[in-house]
Amino acid sequence: MKAFLSIILLLAFGLGVWGNTPTSEKIAEWKEDAKNGDAWAQFTLGIAYAIGRGVPQDDKAAINWYKKAAEQGHADSQAGLGLINWEYGNGIVEDKVQAYAWLNIAASNDDKWKETKSELAQKMTIEQIAEAQKLSREMIKANPKLLGD
Repeated sequence: MKAFLSIILLLAFGLGVWGNTPTSEKIAEWKEDAKNGDAWAQFTLGIAYAIGRGVPQDDKAAINWYKKAAEQGHADSQAGLGLINWEYGNGIVEDKVQAYAWLNIAASNDDKWKETKSELAQKMTIEQIAEAQKLSREMIKANPKLLGD
């Protein structure tokens, strides 16, 4: 969980939107944009819920928003889902195969996730990696938008 939260915090501060707690107006704006399909707003709300900034901390809401953005090809959201599956708790069972599949897709969309994917691969068997690669291909076949624009 520590690595996941560290990555999310890094992403949050990298976005430049977390100098102060977002106002209720800003959260409402992000929610409206997110409901209209804006992947960046969905990802940003995922961060807000993950760390409890501007909204109550809510892991399930964070995952929901990450998934909406991930399904549109948003690499950081895909990586977030991978990290959640890798090390998270709170009712989410560790699933290295699912984690690798998401990180594999994220790395296809943004090279910065290749190292994280490699770190996870070192903790997996060859069979698990093969299963995860097959899963990521199936996920992409079912939703080509996972590969972004």
